[in-house]
Amino acid sequence: MFDITAQLQNLHTSMGNGAFIAASMVVSALLSFVVIPRATQLMVNNAAGLAGRHLGKSWRTLCINASTNNPEAAAMLVSFGMRKMGGWSNPLGSLLANVYLMYLAGFAWVALKLAIKGDRERLRQFLRLLRAEWRLLLGHLAVSLVLFAFGFSALRVMMSRETMTPLDPSVALVAVLLILGIAAFVVFEMILKRRRIELFDDMDESGFTESWGGLLAGTLGVIAACWVMNALFLGWSVIYSGSLSGLFGPMIFAWLHYFLGSLITSLPELTVTVHNLEKLRAPDLNTALGSVSYSNMVNLAIALLGLILWVVFTSLGVSFSWT
Repeated sequence: MFDITAQLQNLHTSMGNGAFIAASMVVSALLSFVVIPRATQLMVNNAAGLAGRHLGKSWRTLCINASTNNPEAAAMLVSFGMRKMGGWSNPLGSLLANVYLMYLAGFAWVALKLAIKGDRERLRQFLRLLRAEWRLLLGHLAVSLVLFAFGFSALRVMMSRETMTPLDPSVALVAVLLILGIAAFVVFEMILKRRRIELFDDMDESGFTESWGGLLAGTLGVIAACWVMNALFLGWSVIYSGSLSGLFGPMIFAWLHYFLGSLITSLPELTVTVHNLEKLRAPDLNTALGSVSYSNMVNLAIALLGLILWVVFTSLGVSFSWT
């Protein structure tokens, strides 16, 4: 990875600052709006189909929204392969990105799209659906914000010191915060399934496929895209360290993952939200809302896995850096 960073620095020197920034933006746009969403959509469709076939219909909502978290998992693991802790902040940053992307951008986009098309009847159906299902909407929003609070608290504790050992009591506190967040979601899901199991059984199945090969191809596409994204973030943190340090402090790489990386890796969730909101049905609305709440729970689980990996490898003598 050091060689790639050096190559990016050389590329910056040869191209000049303006051209390098333009090229970086083009690559980032391709990753954000083409590679990651398409690869993740391939995973989503196959994850839903395979879950319905092998696990049962009630598991499809979880598997659909869990599969959209593959970019966060890949970004974290690739970062760990670089011995950088910055990627650990990606799933935790996605806790917030999911909320504002889905509840602001997602809902606004669907309403605006119907308004521009002049489809007043479907727009009225959309607004009626939201009014009729306001309890469902607020329930998903509330649990999503609770999970964000647990995740952000865990991140602040973990980043409170640049060096921390696995035996530090703060590490146990981080684990407890992540587990409590996951437990809060499990309680929410159990209550929702007990009261309204039809939201999980009556989903629109159009587009679902059952290919393990498609699932693997989508996963590999996501991993490759996240590897390039990590390389860019590390290159930017080195090349523009003087400017970015004033904004983020010494932990530039971690905060790039938290703010920018999480925005990119949350775009698949936005795709799932918009796709399901446009179906104008309560079960699919639940799937759309699950792209925040279910995804946030999975992000906490990814962060917990990352914490466990950090403890194991650090105990074996492998060092990780935030900067």
